[in-house]
Amino acid sequence: MQRALAESRWKDTSHVFTSTIGTPIDDRKILKEFNTLVEAAKLPKQRFHDLRQEAKTEAAAKMDVLLSGVATASENVAATSVATKLARAHMQ
Repeated sequence: MQRALAESRWKDTSHVFTSTIGTPIDDRKILKEFNTLVEAAKLPKQRFHDLRQEAKTEAAAKMDVLLSGVATASENVAATSVATKLARAHMQ
């Protein structure tokens, strides 16, 4: 979908996760979006790499629920709000 929207601006790289035009995603942008999702899920602040620790399994599970689309109504509202803000930022 992103490729179709970008049309001739698309940069064909072999990256799995890309910007809206196919270029590698800036790691600071990933961190910012991760922190936004953590806040929306009402989780304590944490580092992205903390998700690897066993004690953070619950946090990872909540993030999975938000990202997989099976969240409760209030979680869906928070996730939708975050996604809308991110989409608007990408369009600018």
